Amino acid sequence: MARALVIGGSLGGLFAGLLLRQAGWDVMVFERSSGDLSSRGAGIGTRVEQFEVMRRLGIAVDETIGVPTTARICLDRDGKVIARLPFEKVLTSWALF
Repeated sequence: MARALVIGGSLGGLFAGLLLRQAGWDVMVFERSSGDLSSRGAGIGTRVEQFEVMRRLGIAVDETIGVPTTARICLDRDGKVIARLPFEKVLTSWALF
């Protein structure tokens, strides 16, 4: 059986480890952080390709995966909207994975 060591357990490392395991490899994933990653922020931008990999791994991708956005709003120092930019994306967080 082929063996792999994956250094870094962020999304890329975890996806790589899971995909290798699906292909029959013996995989170990190493992560330096000793705790969970939910305290690392609330905004993970997603991509269509990320959801495709998640589906391939058997992870449910539905409306509970995050919050859809349609625009970015730029404010001046007084909080006045000075620009609204199209931004189609789903934002999620570590706590949801």
